[in-house]
Amino acid sequence: MVELHRRLAPEQRRQAALAVVVAGNGHGEAARSYEAVTARLQAGTAELVTCVEAIREVGAIVKDLEQGLVDFPWLRDGEEVLLCWHPGEETVAFWHPVDEGFSGRRPL
Repeated sequence: MVELHRRLAPEQRRQAALAVVVAGNGHGEAARSYEAVTARLQAGTAELVTCVEAIREVGAIVKDLEQGLVDFPWLRDGEEVLLCWHPGEETVAFWHPVDEGFSGRRPL
């Protein structure tokens, strides 16, 4: 998910730059390039949505596409909290209250 998001970012910038050119002359190579970039972005976005949905299906919540932060609802001593994980961590080892974010992480 994180890698796909990173790959899409330059395409989004390219699309925005091409949109300016196409708006100026509306045809030619820029229009064809814009269409190609848009098609790649649509395919990549569909893949990203599928990935996020797969994560949601197991009960997790994607909090940040860029960093890959994922939270898992959990009951801790009768209180609803969120277990917290991000890429690079071998296991889910942190939690935070529902009303706090990543900066409120505490070890399990």
